[in-house]
Amino acid sequence: MALGDGSQVYDKSTHLIWMRCVEDQTWNGSTCIANDPDAVNPGPRLSYQQAKALAISKSTKEEHWRIPSRKELLSLREPNCYNPSLNLKVFPSKPEWSSDGSFWTSTPESKGMSLVSAIGTSDAWARTDEGNTHHVRLVRTPPPTR
Repeated sequence: MALGDGSQVYDKSTHLIWMRCVEDQTWNGSTCIANDPDAVNPGPRLSYQQAKALAISKSTKEEHWRIPSRKELLSLREPNCYNPSLNLKVFPSKPEWSSDGSFWTSTPESKGMSLVSAIGTSDAWARTDEGNTHHVRLVRTPPPTR
């Protein structure tokens, strides 16, 4: 379910709120537009610390954005969609590209942080050094209802 101006979406099954656009895309009211229309992969490539700083910079008193866990990020995977395995009606983008990029997660691994390398063709994940650069899609938990 889209929220506010449509740039965020609420997932009823996980009770999480996602940014519809990958960082470095712009929501135009109906789709995410890549700032680089010739890009094959979405958004900027950020180090883990830069991704954490980005989440903090986008946070407000009401909205506490963060890097999703591996499990949370994989929850976006749509079984009936392929390359990308993301529901493009919920997460529309122009241009539509294959998800060759890898996305940061907050899940620690034995030697580094976990990243999901495909909300594309597989449920692949890998270990990476925090200084490497990858893409980010931010998430938040809704505030408690009163």
